[in-house]
Amino acid sequence: MENVVVFGIIDDIPKQKGKILLLHEKNKPAPALFKLPGGTVEEGEAVGRALAREVEEETGLKVIACGDEFFKKNLKNHKLIAFRTQYVSGEIFPGDEIEKIELFSPEEVMLMLRHKKIVPTHAEPLKKFLELYYGLEVN
Repeated sequence: MENVVVFGIIDDIPKQKGKILLLHEKNKPAPALFKLPGGTVEEGEAVGRALAREVEEETGLKVIACGDEFFKKNLKNHKLIAFRTQYVSGEIFPGDEIEKIELFSPEEVMLMLRHKKIVPTHAEPLKKFLELYYGLEVN
């Protein structure tokens, strides 16, 4: 089976609508870069189910994929897929592998992208997301 990694972009948390959730993983070399919640699709697991499982493990939030993926890219060793998500329930609580979770405005995420504060493989789907859903272009 092809190795598939799925990410979710969360921007509809109640009382935080329009803020994009990013996180830092524990035990990563400095400087720590922000990343999107998500992870590897397990053998026999549906992509949408993997997205929901990974987001809940990392953030404590229950989400579902909002329509079809808006980003897909084949890399040498795996395929990346990103979805906009829909919040279902839960409170933000960092999972065991997560150092911290923060919420940022789309404009703040644009600056983070420009200053390379986001994991490179996560930057491309974030750029596309900002363009598609917020009409913002990151140069």
